[in-house]
Amino acid sequence: MKKIDPALAVKLIIAIISVVLFLSITEGIVRLLDLDPFFQNRFFVLNRALDYPEIFKKDHDLFWRFRPDNDVTSKFFIGKTCHINSLGLHGPDINIKKDRPRLLALGNSCTFGWGLNYEQSYIRQLGT
Repeated sequence: MKKIDPALAVKLIIAIISVVLFLSITEGIVRLLDLDPFFQNRFFVLNRALDYPEIFKKDHDLFWRFRPDNDVTSKFFIGKTCHINSLGLHGPDINIKKDRPRLLALGNSCTFGWGLNYEQSYIRQLGT
């Protein structure tokens, strides 16, 4: 078994303690200043599902899903509202029993049509 150099071990321990101390002090300063953790950058959007419990609910299969029958207004798209239907989907309610073709589009907020009304969304345009 190879022995560890005591000087290297001391340096590693000091480095680890320094990192933990730096992170602890930074966390303390952020909490004392009561900074808003919402990151306002239009080019880097985070899905902060846990910050919006009135919009999202936990789901065993999908991790999260929209709460049904809800109108969602986003901090990102100020003044824009998206309607979530009774199935938890963007847009008006649909009759599942109708015998007609359906489209399934998987994607991100662009596919969802975030910031657009339903008629302008990608999936609605594709359906038309």
